[in-house]
Amino acid sequence: MDSPNPGERDAARERAGAILKAAGKTWRDLPAILGTPPVAPVAAATPVFTDVMRGFDDYMEEKEPGWKAKRAAEQAQKAREQADYRAAVIAKYGSEETALEPIEIECTVDAAVAPFVREVLKEYSDGSGNYRDATLDGWSHFLDGPTPAHVIAAVRAALPLPVTIAEAKAEVDAWCERDREIEAIRGKGGDTWLSLGCNLRRDIVQAMLYRELRATNLADAIVRHRATAETGTYPSSEETAAMLADLEHLADLEAARTVQNEHQEPAPDSRVHIEHATATARRAEVLRLLSDENTAMLPNREIARRVGVAPATVGNLRRRTAAA
Repeated sequence: MDSPNPGERDAARERAGAILKAAGKTWRDLPAILGTPPVAPVAAATPVFTDVMRGFDDYMEEKEPGWKAKRAAEQAQKAREQADYRAAVIAKYGSEETALEPIEIECTVDAAVAPFVREVLKEYSDGSGNYRDATLDGWSHFLDGPTPAHVIAAVRAALPLPVTIAEAKAEVDAWCERDREIEAIRGKGGDTWLSLGCNLRRDIVQAMLYRELRATNLADAIVRHRATAETGTYPSSEETAAMLADLEHLADLEAARTVQNEHQEPAPDSRVHIEHATATARRAEVLRLLSDENTAMLPNREIARRVGVAPATVGNLRRRTAAA
């Protein structure tokens, strides 16, 4: 119950309440219980808990000699990496205190939801009492039901929303990194150290990353596929549908481009390479255009563009033709 994380405090209180209820007690009995010397439990009434992991290390060591040492080395390496990361966070911000101060994106989102922040009195699930909880107009997490629409609108408008899947991935990564930085300083906590508004913003952009935005090119589709794979879990039906919709959309775009190309005149430059492949042929084409009354008055630069020669070449041939 001393945890700085509201979720952990609530869970601890609910668990304690359940233990009291199972013993036929309430919170009012707690002072007497704590002030009474412990009584040796009756053996028959003592529940037997089985540690399913007991002996596992010995089993693995027997199966794979050296397993314990390998496991210890891995844990030591992980501890070093965590310590190094924590030191890097402190070096980045200058001190532990500064590292815990909200950064710019946090301040922006927190300011957007500031009008909705209020504490409400909530009742523990076991009915043992009430507690105060910080909320956004009564909402604090998914157990409170749908997030108020005006809160979502404020969070969405706080920062420009990503327009590509790659941009959504970059913002989600930024929020996750910030959450990791705070955890490195404070230590292990609950699901997140981000404020209510910032965590909601991350959830909104995650939905865009995994489901809502549509890939407009292959690179975006790859970003979504890789991000989904990096979660380490099987994609949900909605995530699978989004990846399939990306491919279908890209296929439609490709088909549309094919149809457009089939009905489009070849570019002048492409005709130049096909029809006027040699210098002699290009010179003859310039002379033809200069002798045709419909094209003779075109600027040198335009004739040069059509044929694929330098404007100076057209100018020289024009002067020769006039002199003749």
